[in-house]
Amino acid sequence: MMWWSGSFSSANVMILALCGAAVGYLWYRAMRWQFERMGMLPRREDQAKET
Repeated sequence: MMWWSGSFSSANVMILALCGAAVGYLWYRAMRWQFERMGMLPRREDQAKET
């Protein structure tokens, strides 16, 4: 669910864009961590050993 004041002022658009980008990045990090934990992605330590 998203909060919206109903107006398209530049400040509202910027705040929503920044918050959306932050939430998207946090979602990406959480899913990557979870997939590494489940073994569906190689762990970072394993990648460092290969190089």
